[in-house]
Amino acid sequence: MNKTSAFRIRIDPNLHHQFLEICKNQDRPASQVIRDFMRQYVQLHGGGLQLELFNITEGFKVVTNVAQKMDVWKS
Repeated sequence: MNKTSAFRIRIDPNLHHQFLEICKNQDRPASQVIRDFMRQYVQLHGGGLQLELFNITEGFKVVTNVAQKMDVWKS
C-alpha cells in the first residue's frame, strides 16, 4: 500500500492518551488501528463500493470489540 496522504486531527488529550495506551497494550501501532477504523467506516458507509477490497482480520475484530466497549461509534 502506498502511503502518501497525511491526516491531522484535534482530539481530547485524555482520549488520545487512552487510545495510545490501549494500542500499546495490544502491541499494535496506533496508525494501523486508525487505518483499520477508517477501512471499517468505508465498508459500513461506502455504499458497498469498498467491500471487496478489505478483509476483516483477527486483529481488526479485536479493535472492533474494543471500540464497541468504548462506544466509539455512539451516535
